[in-house]
Amino acid sequence: MDPEIHPLLVKKEQVSGVELLHFSADRGLCGSFNTNTINKAGKWVKEQQDSGRDYGLTLVGKKGRDYFRKRNYNISASHVNIYGKIDMSFINQMTRDFTTRYLNDEIDEVYMIYTRFISMAKQEPTLVKLIPIEPPKGEEESKGAAAEYLCEPSAVELLIELLPKHISVQIYNAFLQNEVSEHAARMAAMDNATKNCGEMIENLTLVYNKARQAAITSELMDIVGGAEAIRGA
Repeated sequence: MDPEIHPLLVKKEQVSGVELLHFSADRGLCGSFNTNTINKAGKWVKEQQDSGRDYGLTLVGKKGRDYFRKRNYNISASHVNIYGKIDMSFINQMTRDFTTRYLNDEIDEVYMIYTRFISMAKQEPTLVKLIPIEPPKGEEESKGAAAEYLCEPSAVELLIELLPKHISVQIYNAFLQNEVSEHAARMAAMDNATKNCGEMIENLTLVYNKARQAAITSELMDIVGGAEAIRGA
């Protein structure tokens, strides 16, 4: 199909304005979870400024909002305390806002930074380009004649219908991945804190016992010394 069948597939010749959808947590006590994603967003903003581009931030999560608001970053919108409460209507509205601004030439690119869940021990801040939509890279072309499929409606009409849904699914996936990563990071942080407290209690107990033994020894020495003095008199 022609890659220019829809504006969401067409790269703009000149990029002067970009938007970042950034995910962070609403609460702390989850180790470096928020710090990692905020630092990645800070580097992204610096790259855009160095390139002479205007940027805007759409923030999801209280920690990210507070950080960027205190430092006077350009914030387009912010959403806090919405994890676990969102539905597809909210996601679709967010997608419509981005696509409308893109089609009206208010922004030229849209990116997203969220924390991707890899395992309970590893969560990775990830940068994704949402708009314009780019095909996957690194796929090898199939050898031989390509299979032909009949589509009703046409393949072009299907693709045009699915493009906004593709963006919505990516945003919804980011919500879920970020929330799971937050819980995993908090579990790891609390587990480490519990272990550190246990080690601290053991060390302090050992120090206390040593001090108590030294005090008892000192008192015994005083008693023995007094008794020897009385006996000598």
